[in-house]
Amino acid sequence: MMLEFLKWLVASKEMAELERWRIEWNEHRRWLAEFPLVGMALDNMRAEVEGNPKEFISDLRDKMRVTLDPCGGEQQIARYVSFIRKGLHN
Repeated sequence: MMLEFLKWLVASKEMAELERWRIEWNEHRRWLAEFPLVGMALDNMRAEVEGNPKEFISDLRDKMRVTLDPCGGEQQIARYVSFIRKGLHN
């Protein structure tokens, strides 16, 4: 109890910011977890902060990309090429 008081006494701005981060993370997790990719990102961030990383952020990004586009970007490239071709014909 005394240690907590000293923390707030010495670093009140930082402690307040930390508390806001905790509250906002929980709020975002509660409201956005129905979207799997958002839940993955928030859970990974919490694990990193707690010192128990599940995976590197670059690996998480790659996993999310595959989840969004299982064709490996082929659909996105096809849409881009189609967009460019339409522009050339106008």
